[in-house]
Amino acid sequence: MKFAWLALTVFIAVGIFVSSSISGEYSGYASMAVAETFRRVLQIEYDTISAATLNFILRKFSHLVVYFALSFCLANYLKFITESRRNLFLAAWLLASAYGVIDEIHQYFVPGRHSDAWDWVANTLGSMLGAVAIMLIMRKRSQNAGNFGAEC
Repeated sequence: MKFAWLALTVFIAVGIFVSSSISGEYSGYASMAVAETFRRVLQIEYDTISAATLNFILRKFSHLVVYFALSFCLANYLKFITESRRNLFLAAWLLASAYGVIDEIHQYFVPGRHSDAWDWVANTLGSMLGAVAIMLIMRKRSQNAGNFGAEC
């Protein structure tokens, strides 16, 4: 299982890199198409929220979700390496967040793309939430393991 988590972590990191390598023109077009589809499905009127605002929200939310997944998978891998929950949390959060910084620098060199501090904030928040989720799962499992022994 240890290497499955590592493989999933690498898969997500490569996916992030590849998606960040897409030109700004195509990325913007695809993002607006998703925002427009989202707006139609939820039947949001243009006078309620603009397509650009919805696009901004969806893009930041996607950063948060992807970095949540990266940190979550990384933390699952790291729990095989360290027994300290504090170190596990910090390593998963900081490594995934650092990857977010590297990704933003990488985007600076992609035509039509730019580095965005708000993207990094969303990346870091998602990374922290992914690490927190693992900590909560680990706490719940250890509490259940303790309760199981008391019931027998």
